[in-house]
Amino acid sequence: MIWILLILLAALIGVFWKRRELGESANFILLALVVLTLIVSFYSLFRGQRPPKAKLQPEFYTAAGFKIGEAIAADLPQGGTVLVLHAGKLNEMLGKISNAYLEGMKKGFGAVSFKMVEDGPSSQNQSDEAIMIDSAIPLDDLQRFIARAGKVDALVSLLGPPQIFGQRPVNLPPIYLIGQVDDARADGLLRAGIIRAAICYKDNADWKAEPAPGMSLDDIFNLRYVLRRAAR
Repeated sequence: MIWILLILLAALIGVFWKRRELGESANFILLALVVLTLIVSFYSLFRGQRPPKAKLQPEFYTAAGFKIGEAIAADLPQGGTVLVLHAGKLNEMLGKISNAYLEGMKKGFGAVSFKMVEDGPSSQNQSDEAIMIDSAIPLDDLQRFIARAGKVDALVSLLGPPQIFGQRPVNLPPIYLIGQVDDARADGLLRAGIIRAAICYKDNADWKAEPAPGMSLDDIFNLRYVLRRAAR
């Protein structure tokens, strides 16, 4: 496509400099060449090569899950049941992302024994749409997920923080967030005692940096993320 544009531009220049010799026909030729150049330019812009698909980069999701898994294991050394709320049921891409987080959590648990229970929005449930739109979980929905899981010792949300207005219900388990909140919101939720920990993006994250072969999950995590913890 580029070489066609170069030919057209060369022709335009040539006709422009020879316009006196070409006489009245020069204007018609120039107009035709300008139109062709514009057509080719717009075609190249809108129909040219498509940008490459964004890479999934599961290592980053696994590293984030690993860090939350470590935090939960430190808080609950006796183990227990962890409810993980994610949107993996909605499509294949979200399923792959959720699985990478889950894989990382299992590694982060280390030797501590945890049972993981998964739940989250379903395409069959229209009321779940609000969760995805708001990137937050209404308290009623959160309690519904918890009741469905039975006894829950910790809750990990990939869907955003719970929407709690006023005092935090005492029957809620410790809540850990991965994504969906910035530093300021995470700090507010931590100070209010709504959540136990949150993973946020670093302000100075290098988005072009990629995991090197053999890089540890801790080092991969530090490329993009920071763990915010409640004061002890």
